[in-house]
Amino acid sequence: MKTITFTCETITPMFLSGADQRVPELRPPSIKGALRFWWRAMNGHLSLEELKQKESEIFGGTEPAQRSKVVITCPKDKNFLKPSTKDKFPEHRGNYPLSRNTPVNILNYLAYGVYDYRDRFTHAFFDERQRFDICLRFTNETKVDEVIKAFVVMCYVGGLGAKSRNGFGKIKIIKAVENKENNEIDITQSLPKWKNLLKTNNSKSNYTSLSDSVKLFSAKEVSSRSYDNALKIIGDAYIHARKNMGDGHTYNTRRYIAAPIVQDSNSFLERHSKSYFLFLDEENGGYRGYILFVPYKYVSGIGNENLKKGKSIPTDVLEKFDAATQKFNEKLQEKLNLERL
Repeated sequence: MKTITFTCETITPMFLSGADQRVPELRPPSIKGALRFWWRAMNGHLSLEELKQKESEIFGGTEPAQRSKVVITCPKDKNFLKPSTKDKFPEHRGNYPLSRNTPVNILNYLAYGVYDYRDRFTHAFFDERQRFDICLRFTNETKVDEVIKAFVVMCYVGGLGAKSRNGFGKIKIIKAVENKENNEIDITQSLPKWKNLLKTNNSKSNYTSLSDSVKLFSAKEVSSRSYDNALKIIGDAYIHARKNMGDGHTYNTRRYIAAPIVQDSNSFLERHSKSYFLFLDEENGGYRGYILFVPYKYVSGIGNENLKKGKSIPTDVLEKFDAATQKFNEKLQEKLNLERL
């Protein structure tokens, strides 16, 4: 049996908890859920049926015989994460959507849902720059490499906890040690780089997955050692693009980026998450912000279900979906660099 222990460090505040959101908790089930998501994202070449089968073979399924081949633990004796005592984010104010021309903190905006309009946190969290261990124990070693790759992407691009698509819960790997038959081997330097894992020749799938349509945008400058400055840069770029999709209460175009909580009851689009992931990476003594665009054929499966509800489906829905994301990406590129993968 092989065990790999990753020593990680939080880059941005991490809103990770159990049923009681007032108590932050480093939870293996939450980590495993995020790992499964990114494993699926890295296997977009598979059909949905194949994906479910292979995922069950690695991470376990509903059948008794489908036991997980990878067990995740967080040793309590090596994890000293302390709940944050902060009552606000560092200040970075500007005029953003929904602010009604009143300057609001960009970090509050990105954390909306865990930080409310009354300027208070609704969820407890762990501060940045705290270290902890995550252990992956493999009962079957045939899939070790692909799980490690998914783990790397999860850490840097995905993150853990609430608001991870908006830049929170980002972590970096400090050290990785493999333990097999009581022999410890430092494998840190042999871990794949997250940028290399984004390259693929796959075409877009019906679920969130990496493909040849993925785009990576990066900040034009490296920020200071403070995470909030780097997050502000990409947050401002995201807001710049969002403003060009209509005002805060106009959903006709913006709904293709992400369907909001409140929208026209006759809309043929169900609520769905955006295809953009904001994150940071350490570089030259500071942090550089990134936005990863991961498109998928969300609208390809809406027809039958909506027809049952009596909702009409525009014949040009796919074209509108592509046009909206293309415009959004063009606006991002006005503020950020488009990298070649």
